Amino acid sequence: MNIEYSPLARAVERSISEFLHTAESEQITNFYDKVVTEVELAVLRATMDYCEGNQSKATAILGMSRATLRKKLECHQLLYHGKDKDTRKAKNLGAAG
Repeated sequence: MNIEYSPLARAVERSISEFLHTAESEQITNFYDKVVTEVELAVLRATMDYCEGNQSKATAILGMSRATLRKKLECHQLLYHGKDKDTRKAKNLGAAG
């Protein structure tokens, strides 16, 4: 069966291939877990940025419950409370540039 990759899948595959070709093979361990964790972080950051922090919008886009989203945001230290939201915005803007 011939499966066509989406542009997103091609971009991820290109990034993974580039990483594998530039990394020292002896230093690559637990690669699958590393990729899943880093991709999840990127998905959460990009989606929350796109939704301007609106968790309800993000849950609709991501197809997960609000509780699951909050748990994942906490796990990746992306969930901020109160006046920390301004700090989050500054950190995210700094990280993106």
